[in-house]
Amino acid sequence: MKVKEKGFTNGNSVRINTGRGMINGLTNGNGNKDGLINGNSGKEKKPPKSMMSSAKGRGVTWVAIGIVLLLVFGVFAISTNTMKRTDWNLIKKYVDVDMGPVDKAVNITKFAFHRTGNDFGFYLKFAGDFANTGEYQHLAFIMIDNDSNINTGYNQGYMGVDYIIRIAANNGTVSGEFMKFRGTNQHLWNWSNIEGVIVVKNGNVLTGAVDFNINPNAKIMVVAESRYSEDITPVVGIEKPALLVIQRPLDNGTLMLDLHPIYGAVNVTSISIYSSVGVSLSGPGLSGNELNEIGKVAIPKKIYIHVNTSLVVNRGISVGVKTIDTSVPVTLWGNAYKKYIGTPTGIQIDGCFADWNHLVGAQHFNYNPTGNVANPNIDLYQYAMYNKGGDYFYASVTGTMLAGNIAPEMATVSTGWVGNTTPINKAKSPYDYAEITFVTKTGSTHVIQVFGLNGKVMRVLFDGKPSNSVQVGVGKNGNFGAIEIGVSGDYNIQSYTIKMTDWNGLSDVGHAHAPQNNGRSAGPYATPEFNMGYLIILLLVAIPIINRKRKS
Repeated sequence: MKVKEKGFTNGNSVRINTGRGMINGLTNGNGNKDGLINGNSGKEKKPPKSMMSSAKGRGVTWVAIGIVLLLVFGVFAISTNTMKRTDWNLIKKYVDVDMGPVDKAVNITKFAFHRTGNDFGFYLKFAGDFANTGEYQHLAFIMIDNDSNINTGYNQGYMGVDYIIRIAANNGTVSGEFMKFRGTNQHLWNWSNIEGVIVVKNGNVLTGAVDFNINPNAKIMVVAESRYSEDITPVVGIEKPALLVIQRPLDNGTLMLDLHPIYGAVNVTSISIYSSVGVSLSGPGLSGNELNEIGKVAIPKKIYIHVNTSLVVNRGISVGVKTIDTSVPVTLWGNAYKKYIGTPTGIQIDGCFADWNHLVGAQHFNYNPTGNVANPNIDLYQYAMYNKGGDYFYASVTGTMLAGNIAPEMATVSTGWVGNTTPINKAKSPYDYAEITFVTKTGSTHVIQVFGLNGKVMRVLFDGKPSNSVQVGVGKNGNFGAIEIGVSGDYNIQSYTIKMTDWNGLSDVGHAHAPQNNGRSAGPYATPEFNMGYLIILLLVAIPIINRKRKS
């Protein structure tokens, strides 16, 4: 680490050490200059004239070389300070973990940060050309939680962001600016510009720096986005180890924990697992619901936790990571293990959705034409309502339910259909939200709003106010992101409408429907998407019939 620090401080470690020997030799009289002066045997005795002239020649030559070297190193030092460059070949990189399909231009593969004095440098490497934007602008945000306090700054779900370095690309050019959070509402995107940032593009790599005294213990995350394609790095420190934990539910009744140490080995004391009542867990190193004495994790490590549900009857269960005890920054990604055990007897808000498929059935689901909005995360696929012991609503989308956007900066908004966009400038919320509007038979109207980010519920409002009477479950139902909402009591609902809205104002609205609990006659028929196959089959059946009638 000392070699890297020294190399950065002095410029290039190899050149500066060589240069220092030459400069000391000329300045301090060590080497040729000193040898010439001290080479005189005495004041009275002079060397031969030819020797003096040759010595003078050599002296002038060495002085000239010295001046050139001083100029070179001086210019190099000035340019290094002005451009605020770091020799990134000497800096170890964080390696980003691939979490799914992302546009190559914004897919971060490696990243690094370096701090010396007031200079904070950054390095970002992408799988593709970040600057080659085409139709949509590319943005990257280096998010800095300077005081490591989630209760100050912009709350993006992982940390409280006090400063960002914003990098924008437009048709081959990149620019940067350094910004400070200025809002009082931690859930709105609201920043003020402090100064510009020098950004240098070299192939798929962006480097640069800002003249600001960033806290050496700050937490940092990078977000890169292109329209609806987004890549997020884990939370890390500055040249310090960090830990990424990915939880993955497996089909064989197992929750897998994938531990990725970042930048160096990490000591993990314990991992606490939460589980539903009646569930028992087993696995190597597991005592009850605690994984103890995991110890040093130097390379990726997988831990398998078997979920025993033999004592669970007719209800949904959930198992996932609760806390991780380690001294380094930690990021938890992935989905908990969720499953409905047994045969559903009623709707349970658990994010498993097996009860909906069993109790409501396909004939009770309303289908919305897919692909009519640009963002799959709000593109409605199915929705339904169930009433028994309370009012329950269901909706699924073709993408990720409540995905949101950590850095909601894209500057267009749409009223519904692809291409219908209008510029918009306002402080934005990072959340996607589901909105249920229902009308009772007495004529009163009520609205439920569920706001979320990264597939997690952040806020729930009933008629504009927080309420304990609303329960929400979010997860994945097959290939679709889904949400279920339950409201205590029976509101005697006459009709309901479901609307999905993203962080950028884009919306998809389902048609108003009546509850369908008593069969198809209780409400409008489901309207499946039109399929050309149906028309072909109809024609194949109709043509022979028509021909027979003509012959007869």
